[in-house]
Amino acid sequence: MKPKTGRRQFGPGHFDLVIIFDLVIIDEAHSSVYQKYRAIFEYFDSFLVGLTATPKDEVDHNTYGLFELEDGVPTDAYGLDEAVKDKFLVPPKAVWVPLKFQREGLKYDQLSDDEKDRWDAIEWDEDQTRVGQERL
Repeated sequence: MKPKTGRRQFGPGHFDLVIIFDLVIIDEAHSSVYQKYRAIFEYFDSFLVGLTATPKDEVDHNTYGLFELEDGVPTDAYGLDEAVKDKFLVPPKAVWVPLKFQREGLKYDQLSDDEKDRWDAIEWDEDQTRVGQERL
């Protein structure tokens, strides 16, 4: 918030208040790419440290750009393998949950009219690969 004088109430160099922020630490920094949070970080005139397990480098949601970093190159990274080795985390364990459509499949006559229209519009080549997509 800005007081009636129009000056910021917080930040280094503002000595009218006892509260001064030289460093702002942002947990879940990937959320900061959205306008609501970005305004908070632009408000404080301080150093920013962003912590996230899921940095983003999309054109319109770029965590790296917010912190003036090269896309895809964090200042530091602490990967899963290293965290497991250091015993801060345990190795992930995959859990398979069978879904009904995976067990029983889908039948054309059970599709809605809209789903049937979308299915019928798909182009397939001779290898049963959808046209325009790579074969897996």
